[in-house]
Amino acid sequence: MPWRQDVLVDFRGVVGKLSVGDDFSLGVLVRVLLFAANAVCTAQMWRYFLKALQHGSTPVCTILNTGTNFAVSGICGALLFGEAISALWLTGAAFILAGLTVIATDPTVSMT
Repeated sequence: MPWRQDVLVDFRGVVGKLSVGDDFSLGVLVRVLLFAANAVCTAQMWRYFLKALQHGSTPVCTILNTGTNFAVSGICGALLFGEAISALWLTGAAFILAGLTVIATDPTVSMT
């Protein structure tokens, strides 16, 4: 369930960036709707994060949340805003995913 929260937080970032960005071609109504979508995504993000905490341990939920958020943010930034993903960024992402895998598959970490 943490992935739902991460997708919402990244979508919140996208609509937030659009609602307060420097693109003045967007009308006031569109900006207000994007800002409202930002608020809805924030509320849903907290809802799913709290549900994830009910089903798993706090460290595991937080680590999975952070790693997934990092990956989805990078993908959204590249696809929607044309942000560059460098070799250094990919290397860091690979290390983060490797660390998440080690932690999530560690039998000594309680999942409940």
